[in-house]
Amino acid sequence: MPDTTARLGLPVIMPSQAQKHVTHNEALVLLDGITQLVVSAHGAATPPALPAEGEIYALGPAPTGDWAGQAGMLAQWVGTYWHFIAPQEGWLAWDIETTALLVHRGGDWQSAVGSFAELGIGTAADDLNRFAVSSDASLLTHAGGGHQLKVNKAGISDTNSLLFQTNWSGRAEMGCAGNDDFSVKVSADGTTFHDGLVVDAASGAVRFPNGIAGTGSAAGPMGGQVVAFVAERNSTVSAGMNMSFGNGATDTAGPVVPFDARVVATTLSIRSGSGGLTSFDLALDDVTDPAFRVSLNYSGSGDVETAVADFSAAPRVIPAGTALSLVCSGTQGASKLVGTIYVMFD
Repeated sequence: MPDTTARLGLPVIMPSQAQKHVTHNEALVLLDGITQLVVSAHGAATPPALPAEGEIYALGPAPTGDWAGQAGMLAQWVGTYWHFIAPQEGWLAWDIETTALLVHRGGDWQSAVGSFAELGIGTAADDLNRFAVSSDASLLTHAGGGHQLKVNKAGISDTNSLLFQTNWSGRAEMGCAGNDDFSVKVSADGTTFHDGLVVDAASGAVRFPNGIAGTGSAAGPMGGQVVAFVAERNSTVSAGMNMSFGNGATDTAGPVVPFDARVVATTLSIRSGSGGLTSFDLALDDVTDPAFRVSLNYSGSGDVETAVADFSAAPRVIPAGTALSLVCSGTQGASKLVGTIYVMFD
């Protein structure tokens, strides 16, 4: 019969052995050290001057003094001397110094917090949801600066998104679903989803594929709401020149209306330039309509003067997809102008 146990190496009492209590006590000392193992430090090199009874250190690769030649061992103070124990693969230990859980793996102590095939906190994880949390709330915060939550996908046709559910059935989703455009979509049944907002990945342009719920009396997607499209020009204009609607090109058509609409008014403000009559015509896809003209006989005083053309009694109908602009039909030298087109969506 071996004189030590197979796994922990505890000494056993042999038949007809004298002083059996010595062997028994040695086994108890070993068990006291390695059961619920707690180390004062790991990677230790120098013995402490006044160790406490039962205190244990996980030794590093080059210990000195009374620990010399015991690299990688556990050193346990048993009152008058250091008792050395060889840690085995898979042993766990709590490190008091770093307040960390360690595992002995590959001949060294390593953090026991590493990669997990599945992790469930308050609930069970599974093959699909390999990380699962059941909690009243979850907090992700900074570590001294900002914080980014990254949701990565392999390719453009894949999906990375946040899905909001009711009783495990999808009701809203936001992210890049099947392409790189960012979309927000909703569902009443978890099966059929409707895009509410789509941001084009290439241009940043925003679309509302199912319209915008309005507050007016009209039945259209914007409910009779009026939107103002504002343009400006900070240089002298001549006939045929466009206002700039923020598209970076002063002599091209302006914004495209997303839904059927009507032009109910235009305004023209001038604050610099020669006195005289200045006029701008509404243009649809760069085709001017002189019947919808706004004109201002500017005094040339340097003050801001404004003219209003009200078309609400007989508005100009414009279909969805039409590019709007204001095109100069004649000027006496006005050079700082602001033009506004007021559109009511049907």
